Amino acid sequence: MTPKMDGVIYGHIHEMIGEEVVLDRDLAMMGALARIGIKRNEPFEPDADL
Repeated sequence: MTPKMDGVIYGHIHEMIGEEVVLDRDLAMMGALARIGIKRNEPFEPDADL
């Protein structure tokens, strides 16, 4: 199944990082996601620009 690449994908990513273990190798990606508001253990509230 190919994921749909629309705005819904960000909610799916937020859900995944809340469930998966974050390893040292993931820290750079976690920082990039945090810049767009996707943070572990925090609600994801995207703005209109996202």
